[in-house]
Amino acid sequence: MYGDWDGEAGIEELRLPDDLSSQDKDQLLAALKDFETVFSNKPGRTDLAVHSIETGSHRPIYSRHYPVNEKVRQEIKWEIAEMEELGVIRPSMSPWASPVVLVRKQDGTIRFCVVYRKLNGITSPDAYPMPRMDTLLDRLGPAKVTSSFDLSKGFWQMALNPDAMANSAFTTPMGLYEFTVLPFGLRNSPASFQRLINNLLQGCEQFAMAYIDDIAIFSQDFKSHLTHLTTVLD
Repeated sequence: MYGDWDGEAGIEELRLPDDLSSQDKDQLLAALKDFETVFSNKPGRTDLAVHSIETGSHRPIYSRHYPVNEKVRQEIKWEIAEMEELGVIRPSMSPWASPVVLVRKQDGTIRFCVVYRKLNGITSPDAYPMPRMDTLLDRLGPAKVTSSFDLSKGFWQMALNPDAMANSAFTTPMGLYEFTVLPFGLRNSPASFQRLINNLLQGCEQFAMAYIDDIAIFSQDFKSHLTHLTTVLD
């Protein structure tokens, strides 16, 4: 039996398996009711870790923004306005600047991407190990009940330190901005976030694991699964 929790949905929109009985469904929703604020499409912010970018004594790297047509310019403007409203970016006076591209996904939506190639080239690597997919699948295999959580804009839930904010600056036709939170595309974003999630799941390793911002909870029966779910969410 599988349940999926997408960070873009509220409790009433959880994707539940068809074979879940009415009694089990009621018990599940009752157990999750205490954690209703967790199920939000707006990213939260942890105070348990901040991300840093180590560039040594390298001088700031500056790139000009890419030329864009008016349609793309308006799309960039809209994305910036949305991110400013969420508080994940702010106007910048940094000497660093990386360009922006918009990538159109298969569903037609836009992914706002900063090209951090030059910055990544001078960033010291974080050697924190990423999970092996075969190991994750082996652990899930024997489980009778599983649930998965997709953290809403997971990286944005982790703050940058002040120096890293300056490093993260990006240039657009509308001006220079910098991230206040962990952006996609940085060399060490996955490792930094994986470390945070693993630390959060300490003590839950027997029934929970994560690959970056995707968390899986697995149990041998429904009753224990409810306990495991609330333990992770608490």
